[in-house]
Amino acid sequence: MKSFKFAGHNCVLAEDQEDYESLYIFKHRNNISVPYSMCFELTDNELAQLYETSGITVTQLTFNEDLQPVTIGLMGLEACASAGGVAFGERIDRTNPVTWIFNLDKKQLKEIFRTKKLWVNQYTAGKVFLPISVNIKN
Repeated sequence: MKSFKFAGHNCVLAEDQEDYESLYIFKHRNNISVPYSMCFELTDNELAQLYETSGITVTQLTFNEDLQPVTIGLMGLEACASAGGVAFGERIDRTNPVTWIFNLDKKQLKEIFRTKKLWVNQYTAGKVFLPISVNIKN
């Protein structure tokens, strides 16, 4: 999965950092209760793997800081910012890093296969954004 410049993004994280890929995000500048929203484009191979597993994992590096909740969005930036069209994951790893697994239903999978896009929201509550990794469940 690769982050890309989507309509509405207003910030780029990890730009020019060798250890990370650039992450294009929407960050509400005046309301810390609105999550950072980011979009990833899936390859045909990733879609085939998703078809088999029906799941997404999100891993967050916490650096022993407070956990930042994550949701998966399926309907685009507007729906993500308003918490519509989201899936909530089960936290499966309670160490640092923290990993959630999102088991998607048929309707959610159909939307991802149609758009080849996956929206991820991270709620920072005004704190520094913690790095994440988004992958297809094994």
